[in-house]
Amino acid sequence: MLKKLIWIGFSCGAAGLLGLAAAAMAGAGGPAVLHQIVTPVSMLLLFVAVPALVLAWLLTICKEVKAKNYPIAALWAILGMVVILRQLYRIL
Repeated sequence: MLKKLIWIGFSCGAAGLLGLAAAAMAGAGGPAVLHQIVTPVSMLLLFVAVPALVLAWLLTICKEVKAKNYPIAALWAILGMVVILRQLYRIL
């Protein structure tokens, strides 16, 4: 399940970014059909990718705790928190 979540996350993320890049390169804006269809679908793919990757991250930590690899689990948790806090710092 972990590999599937990672695959779904990266696939949806890549497809979403490619869709947004295609809409931006085409210069589509406003009432253009390309902009009205591709942009919301691409954003939906990105909104699916982020929770899938977060869930995969949490499952990785749980798997390491069950295997009693506490230093590795702590490393995953600290690394994830650093990434999250860094992004929050940028926003604020």
